[in-house]
Amino acid sequence: MSICTGLKQQAGDGMGEKKERGRFTLRFNEGDPIHETAIGLLELQSPRTKAQYVANAVVYYNEHFGQEPQPLNASIISKEAVVAIVKEILRQEGMGQEKAKEQAITARLVEGPVAPVMPSTAQEVDDDSEMDDRTRRLIAGALSAFRSRG
Repeated sequence: MSICTGLKQQAGDGMGEKKERGRFTLRFNEGDPIHETAIGLLELQSPRTKAQYVANAVVYYNEHFGQEPQPLNASIISKEAVVAIVKEILRQEGMGQEKAKEQAITARLVEGPVAPVMPSTAQEVDDDSEMDDRTRRLIAGALSAFRSRG
């Protein structure tokens, strides 16, 4: 344990000695909402204050929450589960679009006003599913982002 910070050093981390102990490179995942928020906060800092900002945040977090488990432990998700969720989301969105088209055709035939049905972004969640609601929302958001780029 370091005397000045109280941080526990990782035994056998496999990194070896670094050339410059104080130099780090971080790569954030822009698809993760927490990482996206961190990116925005760091972009607000001037280049010369980012290291101090990160250092203050790390030490504060360790002093106040260091003994607690990490709040966002990512569960291991099988490829099959992700594929199943993606297919379900696409199926649900496709069904919503088909219903809207059917209603539009019916409205033209009867010449009566029918409000179109918009595809729902909320997903039905099975209780016995491997993934939680947050994971499903993240996958749905990622699919939406890919669609909007293409």
